[in-house]
Amino acid sequence: MFEIGEINHSAAYRLASQVIIPRLRVEVFPAKGSEPFSLRDEVYAILNNEVDKGTVTREQLETTCRVSGKGVNTSLASLTRWYVRHLLISSNEIMSSDTRGLFILTDPTAIEEEQIEEAEGVESFKGSIYAYTFPSLNGSMIKVGRASGDVEERIRQQLGTANPELPKILRTWSVGDIEAMETAIHGILKARGKWVDAPRAKEWFRSSVEEVESIIKFVNEG
Repeated sequence: MFEIGEINHSAAYRLASQVIIPRLRVEVFPAKGSEPFSLRDEVYAILNNEVDKGTVTREQLETTCRVSGKGVNTSLASLTRWYVRHLLISSNEIMSSDTRGLFILTDPTAIEEEQIEEAEGVESFKGSIYAYTFPSLNGSMIKVGRASGDVEERIRQQLGTANPELPKILRTWSVGDIEAMETAIHGILKARGKWVDAPRAKEWFRSSVEEVESIIKFVNEG
């Protein structure tokens, strides 16, 4: 049974990934096809229903928590909706339509197949989450990514032979579903204002190994 626990990023992420998204996939997406829809309205409709069911209370949804290091606060409901949107876009299940504020399914014909795989208990895609940096950065930024095989080889593939500086691997973590875990880590760090917004800084964050490890821990505990 789902328990909301303390109102924070973990609660919003778990509510999005364990309650809202599974219901969207089963109850909403199959009926939409190629029709544009308001993700906001669908998420809030499910949240209202979960209030009626006793999964979460109205007071909990309206409780605010900090979303970045700048002291910005938002409600649990809004933060949950942000995670739903981020996770579904990151997994390439939805994309923005031509009408502002509406979304469409990227491949409506794949919904049924995905549901069958989930029902049959397809094994999660295991691998490693890694964090590395360069000595010249002096600990100011780290890159967080995923690898299904050897981490060092994956990093070599990214950098090629032209990079003048050798990367320093800070830590690796073995996880059961590397895509879901990477999406969660990136989403939480972006929500905290840690993402480096630069053309050639994909997946780079002003974060630390300790922060990444804490995110992995609460996602696993969820």
